[in-house]
Amino acid sequence: MTRPAIIMFLFTLTLPVFAQYSLNRLRSGFFSMKDEPCGQVEFFERIKSNSYSSPVHQAYAGTAEAASAECAGGPMQKLRYFNRGKDNIEAAVASDPDNPEIRFMRFATQSNIPSFLFYNNMDDDITLILDQLSVLIISPADSSFWIKATRFIINSGKLNEEELKKTENLLRRQ
Repeated sequence: MTRPAIIMFLFTLTLPVFAQYSLNRLRSGFFSMKDEPCGQVEFFERIKSNSYSSPVHQAYAGTAEAASAECAGGPMQKLRYFNRGKDNIEAAVASDPDNPEIRFMRFATQSNIPSFLFYNNMDDDITLILDQLSVLIISPADSSFWIKATRFIINSGKLNEEELKKTENLLRRQ
C-alpha cells in the first residue's frame, strides 16, 4: 500500500470519531432544539449515527428523534420517529443504567409525550437524578448543564411536593 493510500485508509477509520459531537454541543443542542420550528429534526439530523460513541450520545439522539415526531406528517410517521427514538433511549439506559444524564434525557422525553404512548419511567429516573443532583449541580465541568436540567425538571410539573421542595432548595443554593 502506498503512503497516500495508508493515510487515506487511516483517515476513513477515524472519520466516525470526528463526526461525533462533543458533550457540550449535545447539551447545547438539546436545550436549543425547540428554539426554531422543528429544530429538533435539524438537531437529530446533525447528531444521528449508525454507531454512537457513547450511551450518552445515543440518548441525546434518541431524545431528538422522539421529539421529531412532533414535526412528522401523519400518525404512522409520528409513531415511527417516536419508537426509533425510544429504542435508542432505552438502549442507552441499558448500556449505562446509573447515568443521570441518560436518565434525564429519558425523563425529558417522557415528560413531553401523551400518556397513551404508555412510556413512563419518570419516577425511577427522578429518584436516580435527585439522589445524585447535589453533587452534579456543583461539579465545575457540569454545573451549568445541571442547573438548566434542574429548571427543566422543576418546570415539568412531574415532581411530587417533596421532590419539588428538595429540588428547588438545591437550585437556590447555586
